[in-house]
Amino acid sequence: MRLETSSPLFRYAMITAVLLGLAVGWFVQDFVASPSGSVAEVPTVVAACQIPAGTVLSPETVRVIMLPAASVPPKSARSIHEVLGRLTKFTLMPGEPILMPRLVPGEQKAQKIRLPVVSALGDYVVTWYADLCYLKQRFMTGLAGKNIL
Repeated sequence: MRLETSSPLFRYAMITAVLLGLAVGWFVQDFVASPSGSVAEVPTVVAACQIPAGTVLSPETVRVIMLPAASVPPKSARSIHEVLGRLTKFTLMPGEPILMPRLVPGEQKAQKIRLPVVSALGDYVVTWYADLCYLKQRFMTGLAGKNIL
């Protein structure tokens, strides 16, 4: 069956198609323009730079950013005070959320000290400094699993 462009059925079909097109366009525009609601954001502590394993976290190495609550990993630090002075177990990449299990466990915080080291090389004496990180712990365990301190 072929419709003539002058037939009433063709005119009704064209008017219906145009009206449906306008309605769909209006709904799409309304859907895209409407706000999707506010997303709850929570503070999350992230690495400010690449942090090697065994580093004591300081205000220079971490920062707090706001992330959508749905994208924050579980067990991530929410406050800088939770992580300052803690020692990292693994290398952390910039922008990576600081997860508490990736830090040395316990409430004790690491201490960092700088020791001068003097080396003699022939007729030369070289002085340099070594930064040491340590945890204040009551016992140190030896290879046999016995307390040696």
